[in-house]
Amino acid sequence: MQTSIVVLGIVALYIILEAVRELHTFRKVYYTVSARELNGMKRSRKVAFLSDLHNASYGKENQRLYQAIREEKPDIVLIGGDMLVGKRSSSYEGTLSFLVRLAELCSVYYTNGNHEQKMKENARFYEGRYDRYRSALEANGVCVLENRQEAFLWDEAKICLTGLEIPLWGYKKQGGKPVTKRDLDRLMKKKEDGFEIVLAHNPKYMKVYEKWGGNLFLSGHYHGGIVGFPGNRGILSPDFRLFPPYTAGKHKLSKKATAIISRGLGVHTLPFRLWNPAELVIITLQGEKGNGNSRKTAGI
Repeated sequence: MQTSIVVLGIVALYIILEAVRELHTFRKVYYTVSARELNGMKRSRKVAFLSDLHNASYGKENQRLYQAIREEKPDIVLIGGDMLVGKRSSSYEGTLSFLVRLAELCSVYYTNGNHEQKMKENARFYEGRYDRYRSALEANGVCVLENRQEAFLWDEAKICLTGLEIPLWGYKKQGGKPVTKRDLDRLMKKKEDGFEIVLAHNPKYMKVYEKWGGNLFLSGHYHGGIVGFPGNRGILSPDFRLFPPYTAGKHKLSKKATAIISRGLGVHTLPFRLWNPAELVIITLQGEKGNGNSRKTAGI
């Protein structure tokens, strides 16, 4: 009996220490995506994908996170939303300063999550803070994509970057109607030529996004499911669904479509992580002759 109590105590201590560690560290996770539409590139391109920072700071002025991104020398930084906290009492200045520094390294594109959307749709309550935040981002070189696209060339490969911003009702925890393809068509009309990267914060609607169209879907929002399980599964989603699909990792949706879901960099409503480390996602994009299957991690 006494031995069992000691064992349980050791296990409980391990869980507590591991949960505390995961709240203060992050890891780099690496993926490779290969596609015929990228054959026109003369070299591979590197994407740094950030999501769900929630005003977290890894060191003074987020220096550890900034340095980790800088060391990768990305060609582009993509942001999947919820970088701040949608509370009137919460400041976004630290996050803004960090993102402005990233824009000095390379091009940065930002799509909103539910926290930004909450501030945007309730502008009076938040005293116009979202508009000021967005204006400051854009004035310092961060391109905010609110249901619109940007297209550019990497050598002879055309890249179409789509920022999908669903209404706040699409995040409703209980009841309500789901987001459909018709809803997405109403939100924006898009051209599907070249290699299309879709920034879509909420992975709950991944099957809908696939029908809507795109080659690479980048999401976050689920924070890895709070507690991690093998096979990139987690226990709980923010809308309190148990064992939701698409909580983390790389998923092949079809021959031409891939989804990558970040575990996020911060926490919010449930400030807890277990076997579910925060992530900075690094994606290598290359033509179809690459292997497209590499994945490695590095803790920081």
